Amino acid sequence: MLKRKTTFNPEWTKEYGFIAKSRKDDCHAYCTVCRCDVDVSSKGRGASNSQSAGTSSLLSFFREATSPQDDKISAAELCKVCHAVKHHQSYRTKGVTSPYSIQAHVDYIKKNELHYSLATDASNKGTAKCFPIVVRDFHFEEGVQNALLDFYSDRNETSEAITNQLLAKLLTSGLNLQKLSADTADNASVNYGKHNSVYQKLKLAQNDVLAANCLAHILHNATRYAAGNLDLDIENIVLKVYSHFSFSASRTAQLREFCEFVEVDGSNLLRHVVTRWLSLLPSIDRMLKCWKPLMSYFQSLGEEECPKILWKCFAEDRTEGSEMYFLFLSHILKVFSDSIEALEAKSFSITSVFKVMSELKVKAKRYVTERYDFSESSFHRKMSKLSLTADVSYGEYSDAVQACKLKNIDMDGLYEEYGMVEAILSSPEIEGCQSEERYLKLFSKADVPLENLRKVCAYIFSIPCSNAHSERIFSMMSSAWRNERNRLDVESVKAELQICVIFTLDCTDMYKKFLSNKKLLEAARKGQKYKK
Repeated sequence: MLKRKTTFNPEWTKEYGFIAKSRKDDCHAYCTVCRCDVDVSSKGRGASNSQSAGTSSLLSFFREATSPQDDKISAAELCKVCHAVKHHQSYRTKGVTSPYSIQAHVDYIKKNELHYSLATDASNKGTAKCFPIVVRDFHFEEGVQNALLDFYSDRNETSEAITNQLLAKLLTSGLNLQKLSADTADNASVNYGKHNSVYQKLKLAQNDVLAANCLAHILHNATRYAAGNLDLDIENIVLKVYSHFSFSASRTAQLREFCEFVEVDGSNLLRHVVTRWLSLLPSIDRMLKCWKPLMSYFQSLGEEECPKILWKCFAEDRTEGSEMYFLFLSHILKVFSDSIEALEAKSFSITSVFKVMSELKVKAKRYVTERYDFSESSFHRKMSKLSLTADVSYGEYSDAVQACKLKNIDMDGLYEEYGMVEAILSSPEIEGCQSEERYLKLFSKADVPLENLRKVCAYIFSIPCSNAHSERIFSMMSSAWRNERNRLDVESVKAELQICVIFTLDCTDMYKKFLSNKKLLEAARKGQKYKK
């Protein structure tokens, strides 16, 4: 009868500090003192005891050595984890890379005492209700940063439950609550209601926190409600047309025959998701591209077979008027979609919000004016003065400090630093640069630290303009947590998302970054959780 081989037990590393898992196979242990593999397949723990007896006298004379080759191997393994996560490959994890990714980000915020903002949202994955928490801050060398602080599942969606989770996650991370500049979410009452919302509860803990309402959500609702007042329910027609073809191969084949007959490219119809801000316009444009084939197809069904809502649109005596509605929305939605895309851009900052919203004001005056402050005294107006795209006075910096309620600014020191701002405004290097890039160039060229100006910038650039970064987390979640990987738990998904969101460098640069961090390499070699 064959005897079952003993395999390496991770618990041995706690008792024998010099023992580690071998790279050879599961039937060997690695002695870090002798730098050799020990066979444990037949003796198991006895082999470890024998090795301990032979090496215990050496431990007091030799420090554990790590060769450059070991570091390169560990760095390559860490890079492989990032590669596997980003391309959704199978892997086994030791819980090293993900904790390191967010800890390095949090450490920078704490070290420089930066202001930061939080953004959150909710989405369903099966029966689980998932919440990402995105932290935003301003890095003095790399610009605006958005990192996934946490990702959790909770069935309770009340304002109290969400607030408690946010405060608990902040406490766990070690971030200073008093440095929280703004709270961002969609504009639901649970988030921004006047009496019992998440924002009102956060103000009890940090009175100066701003409500950074999602402007993209406001624009999305404006277009939806305006389109809903048309005589033709365009959004429902788009949804109905897609569902009519999406689950029937025979119907799709028939539509393609009509496309070939009228010599139109038979592109697939696009799905519109009512909660997604930018999906309606592409769906309408695709339908217009296939308008004649769609009209011919539904008319061929006849009134009895064609769904009632679609017959009102495609009936022979109505199709010309219906097409005009679609063409009108295709034209007008482009104005809103361009503004939403600008607000969602990664490099977009609060200093540019007023310009985008002012340009949109003429075309969407009635709805937006009720929900956005265009006055000279508005918060966004004061922030727009600091974009460095035009001359700025010291008084405008002073107004911004008061509007932000910043308490640790030396105004005399800020006045002296203001001279550097005047100098860079005349530099040709900043032409064509985004607002945050202009400040990064200013900080990199300054001979003095510009401490007060850094504090002002850290605050204003920490404030988000939309909740787009939380929405992007859900798109990544759908890729990572797909049907064939549905047994992943929330912690595994959280780890993958943190790596995808925070590690944006390519593999070569990530390898260099990992290779320079000895503590991280050590954790990877020993299979330990990364700790600060």
